[in-house]
Amino acid sequence: MAQITTLTDRQSGAPLYPVTSTKAVFSGAGEDLDALLAGQKQDLQNSLRDYAQKTDLTDGLAKKQDTLSTSEDLQITDGNQLSLTAMAKMRLFIDMWNEACGTYGKYDPANAPDPDHPFYLNTLWLTYEEAVAVMILPVMNPSNLNRLYHDVKTARTHMPTLSYMSVSAGVGTFIGSSFEVIEAGSISVGRDMFNNCNNLRRVSIYAPNNNTLIPDIWSGCAKLENVEFSVVYRTSFSLSDSPLLSLPTAQRIVSKTSASGTAFTITVHQNVYAKLTGDTTNEAAAALMPEESAQWQQVLLDAVAKNISFATV
Repeated sequence: MAQITTLTDRQSGAPLYPVTSTKAVFSGAGEDLDALLAGQKQDLQNSLRDYAQKTDLTDGLAKKQDTLSTSEDLQITDGNQLSLTAMAKMRLFIDMWNEACGTYGKYDPANAPDPDHPFYLNTLWLTYEEAVAVMILPVMNPSNLNRLYHDVKTARTHMPTLSYMSVSAGVGTFIGSSFEVIEAGSISVGRDMFNNCNNLRRVSIYAPNNNTLIPDIWSGCAKLENVEFSVVYRTSFSLSDSPLLSLPTAQRIVSKTSASGTAFTITVHQNVYAKLTGDTTNEAAAALMPEESAQWQQVLLDAVAKNISFATV
């Protein structure tokens, strides 16, 4: 075998690097290096001819991108990433909301007062966050009424029960809550039922009183306007903390009371009493239109005919 030797300069001893032309390097078949490399290059190009080029891939992806479209559940971000929209993330919640609300509400953006309040329940339009606050609260049933929503400050209303519930009495069920609307049509009032519900404007209840004297049912309900109910027991009760009580509520109290029976008294706020008696020295009564004033005074006449008295403090 030939020995590999480093050539050096005779005088300096430095290594010498001879220059060799590729034309002077031959394969065993007698082919020079240039021809050998050119042949190998051509073979490589031939083998890659059927593969897509970079420009082909770029052009193809660009054309595909133009044909893509998104739904309300999908979006393409600025970084060209496909991701879920806020609507898609909320889709399951909407289904759960509609199921839980029954006939009392639904997700209804088409009829909402604005895009931020698409969730409807108990006559209220709620934001997504407000709807979530309602959904996480427990739902009423006959065995959990006592102080169920005691001092709840996180929600504007509650989810009504959709199952059959015979008339049951609750003690302090809503005491101190922040609810604006309460839907409890099959509940009979108990002690402290709505005590200090400072935001309460509308209530649906089986009866506004009970068949026994119960104090502080409606204490502190300063914003209360409408009370809907099925019957009024012939037992005295007080709505004296509610100056905004509506005419339909006053009319309903008389109409839902039996035609005859034991006399009882309903204590109301001074503003309400002035409307009933036509006392125009009271600012609230004086602001009524003549027709509405006559309707208020008719309530008092109808009450007398049913042995119902109104009083104030």
